[in-house]
Order: sequence, then structure tokens, then C-alpha cells
Amino acid sequence: MKLAQFACLGVALALTATPALAEGGKRYQRHEAGQDRRIEKGVESGALTPGEEKGLERRDEALDKRKEHIVSDGKVTPGEKHRLRRAEHREDRAIFRKKHNGRDG
Repeated sequence: MKLAQFACLGVALALTATPALAEGGKRYQRHEAGQDRRIEKGVESGALTPGEEKGLERRDEALDKRKEHIVSDGKVTPGEKHRLRRAEHREDRAIFRKKHNGRDG
């Protein structure tokens, strides 16, 4: 139940936060949805413990806040876009590491 709520919240945040990134908005939404899906599958398969899920969701929320802050002025510089992509990739690696660390949920 909580996972479904987090997933809906994540999708809602992604939809409301991305209009200012005209060319990159759809890419960000797809990436965000993919991350949420990977976390959900990890929980379903037992590859993620509840604590790992909570930590990943917290990181995801922090990334969303960071993105909202960057977008708030209405202009996203190439440097800001680069930092966002790096943060997304760090999140991807964190999800992979948590899913493959040998702990069962």
C-alpha cells in the first residue's frame, strides 16, 4: 500500500515539476518512472529490504526537491542539466547496488 502511494506521489511530482524543462521533461519523467518501477520490482521480488526501500525513496524525494529548486527560476543552464543527470545516474547505481547486495527483504 505504501509503495503504491509513493509511486503515485513520485509520478505526481514528476508531472508537476517538469514543465519548465521543455526538451528534457519527458526524458526525466520516463527516467523517474523507470526508477520507481525498478524499486517496486525489487520489493516484490524480495531483493530490497524495507529499510533499503525507505532509503531509496528518501533519495528519490531529495532528487525531486533538487530538481524543483533548479527549475524554480524558469531557466535550466547546461551545467544544471548536467548535475541533474549525474544525480539521476547516481540514483540508478544506488538502486542497482541495493538490489544486488545479497540481502533479502
